[in-house]
Amino acid sequence: MLSNDPRPDAAYILANSLWFHYHKSPDWTWSVWDNTFAALRVQVNAEAPRDARYASFLLHIDQHLPDGLDEHVAQWFQETGKAELISIDSVAWTNLTHTLLHLVVQGVLATTTILKGLVYPLWNHALASGTEECEVYLRAAHDIFARLVLSGEEDWGNDIVELQRVRVRRQDVFCAPHLSLLVGAIPTLVFLEHAPHVPAELRPRAVGLRDAVCGSVEFRQGIYRDLNAVRDAFDKSLQYDALDESLVEPLMDALRLILNVTRTGMTISWEPCSELTKGVDTASIGSSEWLDTSALLSPWKLAATTIEVQFSLKQMGERLAFGTPNRNTKVDRLIAKFMHHHMSTEEADFVAEMARGVGPTIACKVFSRSRFRVSGSLLGA
Repeated sequence: MLSNDPRPDAAYILANSLWFHYHKSPDWTWSVWDNTFAALRVQVNAEAPRDARYASFLLHIDQHLPDGLDEHVAQWFQETGKAELISIDSVAWTNLTHTLLHLVVQGVLATTTILKGLVYPLWNHALASGTEECEVYLRAAHDIFARLVLSGEEDWGNDIVELQRVRVRRQDVFCAPHLSLLVGAIPTLVFLEHAPHVPAELRPRAVGLRDAVCGSVEFRQGIYRDLNAVRDAFDKSLQYDALDESLVEPLMDALRLILNVTRTGMTISWEPCSELTKGVDTASIGSSEWLDTSALLSPWKLAATTIEVQFSLKQMGERLAFGTPNRNTKVDRLIAKFMHHHMSTEEADFVAEMARGVGPTIACKVFSRSRFRVSGSLLGA
């Protein structure tokens, strides 16, 4: 094994030897990575890879490959990676994490490859497992995500060069097509926050990761460029017929945090016109006590608010259709707000656009209340 070879250039010699003997084999690179992973998982000394010998070995292997090592590691993640990763212990995770971070710093592996192939699948597996046995690999996935996506100077000490390299490598995470994967992982973090089988100390960690990501400048810029990624991710997660009632509002709060609009119990402001109008203290649409506000908004903010309102209306309609208690009262209050709020033509068009696709339940109630409203106005005339 490489760890037992005392020669300083052992990694270089081994990489050259393997390439010379096996480079004509179509899967030799995949086998090299698989065997390196096996070596990392059986080491008993967590300090053994601190000299980055395995990472150095893989760096030399990468230099022999015209397309690099990254695509082969990505293939390994897709094929056998998850089954291998969920079975290793904490010492092996320490070895593997150190090696992966070193390879990212050196540009051998892409940050997006590790997130897509390792972090996101392990989050999903931990959620689906339903057992506390997920603790080891879930903790490791959290740690790797934090180091790759959220780390700053305090995490890398005085090594400013490595920190800058990590920051450069992470830029792709916040751009298409990888941004949609990151946004799609946020509902998974919400579910992990509320999963009873997840160890108590790891649930707040999921909250911290989600809040830190949503608050980062890179993420906000990415969301600004691609609101459709947010819409698509939450459209998949908010499957009301299969989603527990207690998870709907946390998901909606996560959506509001991404869109930088207000959370439940706070205020939401929107105004499609160019003039300020009188406003009152309001709450989120989840409590149906919004609508009267005053703010000048950009087209992007209007689009973001539209997404939030559409999902809120849709979940209210779906829950009403399933007979959820108290949902009927909330819908009636919301419709009453609309009926008694004086709107310009532009405002009415904007509200109609927000209500597009909310479903027949809400539409029927709006039609019914509107009919009574019109009838009452005609009788009073």
